[in-house]
Amino acid sequence: MKEEDRHPNAVLKIVKPTLLRAVGTKRARRGTLLVDSGSSLLPSQREKEEVVDVLFWSGGKDSYLSLLLLEQQYLSNKREGRIVLLTTFEGSSPLGEITHQGLCCRDVMNQAKALGLDLLLVPLPDKNGQGVSNISYKDTVVSALKVLQDEISTEVLKFDTTANLKMRLVFGDLHLADIRAWRESTFSGEGGHDCIFPAFNVDYKELQQILWAASGSASTAEVQSIQISAWTGNFEDSSTSSIASKGVTYDEQFVSSLPSNVDPMGEKGEFHTHVIFQQKQKSSQKH
Repeated sequence: MKEEDRHPNAVLKIVKPTLLRAVGTKRARRGTLLVDSGSSLLPSQREKEEVVDVLFWSGGKDSYLSLLLLEQQYLSNKREGRIVLLTTFEGSSPLGEITHQGLCCRDVMNQAKALGLDLLLVPLPDKNGQGVSNISYKDTVVSALKVLQDEISTEVLKFDTTANLKMRLVFGDLHLADIRAWRESTFSGEGGHDCIFPAFNVDYKELQQILWAASGSASTAEVQSIQISAWTGNFEDSSTSSIASKGVTYDEQFVSSLPSNVDPMGEKGEFHTHVIFQQKQKSSQKH
């Protein structure tokens, strides 16, 4: 069955870490939204160390911001990079629901397709939607990273038998130091992976300007819209009742309407977002 023929609520049958390869046009390995169009990379020799950045992808704006800022780092360092998205989901959910996000695997599969990036889907051993412990989460993700590393190593060694593969883990955390510390202690120490936080402590106004620049009706806009995908009841009161619903657009008007007790980026878990990308036009072919 073709991807476009699948029902959006089709049962997902992924029971182990599965790498979905990008098809069609793949994403350029450098940022295009944050730099002058006249910028160019200097020629670089192929390094013996092949670096793959694994971006933990929730389907929301923070993950997308991290992607754009990571690509900006590539430009600043005059290097190319390979990015693989990684999404964990509730293994017991027929639709592959992503915990707390209000999204399912089909949503992130569509995003990966629009972005032209590989996607590693990782089912978590949750108990009927009751969540998973930190230990189980860590063990599951580490095991999935090993599967990914083995698969990419096999691919890389076909072209260069002397190359070494290094994987870095990229997260979309904005300013919660305790969450960052947990990720680093969990994956940097015992796991041996460098942890990268491209958007950490970047000024909110700067982050929002990046989002507004990527969105809109312009022909160069990559994002069609950013919508609220989930809102936690703890922050829903008379001051937020008009905006605290799924499908509301996250934009400048939304941010300005938020009460002072709600983080403008939802960093404390007040709300989650869904980035909807522009659909690429299929080129007509003559038969």
